[in-house]
Amino acid sequence: MSLPRRVLLAQVWVAVALTVTAWWVGTEAGLSALFGGLTCILPNGLFAMRATRQIGAHPGKTARGLIGGEVAKWVTTVALFVVSFVVLPSVDPLAYFGVFVACQAVYVIAPFLGTR
Repeated sequence: MSLPRRVLLAQVWVAVALTVTAWWVGTEAGLSALFGGLTCILPNGLFAMRATRQIGAHPGKTARGLIGGEVAKWVTTVALFVVSFVVLPSVDPLAYFGVFVACQAVYVIAPFLGTR
């Protein structure tokens, strides 16, 4: 399995574990945690899909793929933040941003998710 897929899978596991934990606190916290995880995972998945499509191609195409993927990731992240705060009647900021930051922190351990 490629490193981008392992990172996404690790982010999904972190989001699921924290969302289940937050749901024990209450429905509001659970929904906030779920949306926080999705706000991190969906744009990162989009980036991984767009960026890795051009790997091994001409260097210019690879660079355009990385830049386009990053732009799509930022736009999607901002859109999901807006949608989350419009759709959820009341957001639990600790649950929302806690899961978002925890999923982003998976990048810190990404170098240790290398091949076996």
